Amino acid sequence: MQRLAGDAWGVSNSLAYLGLLASERGDQTRAAAAHQESLGPRWTARDWEDVAGSLADVAVVAAAVERSEAAARLFGAADAMLGEDERVRKLPERAVYERGELRARTALGADAFMAAFSAGSALPRERAIAEAVAFADEIAHPGARQSSGPLGDKVEEPPPG
Repeated sequence: MQRLAGDAWGVSNSLAYLGLLASERGDQTRAAAAHQESLGPRWTARDWEDVAGSLADVAVVAAAVERSEAAARLFGAADAMLGEDERVRKLPERAVYERGELRARTALGADAFMAAFSAGSALPRERAIAEAVAFADEIAHPGARQSSGPLGDKVEEPPPG
């Protein structure tokens, strides 16, 4: 219905939640595909809180498929994008993100997790999005030649608006 109504934000938000549910159920391929599709409209709309959510969503998938360094980098990028004033994430996503962060931190160890998290928090927006899109594409389409994803071959800052 949201697609028919042209509600890009609603579609994006629904896909993000469907991705989190798929991840919680162990279907990382479906989760990655949903998060990848969700990210494009959020980026285009310049909705940085939702873009940060998308980065954290993909980080959860990374942690679930035991790509802990990628997870830590994406969690760091999401955290940096939220900024100092918005570090408290809302439920229900917060619980999923906390489990993902714990999984990655446990796998890497505290020092390696913080090093990757810090590296992610230093990434420019465009690079963080490019990493998330590439990672989601890799998981959503295993064995396929990597596509450019929903944001095109090159991720650029969306036009002011």
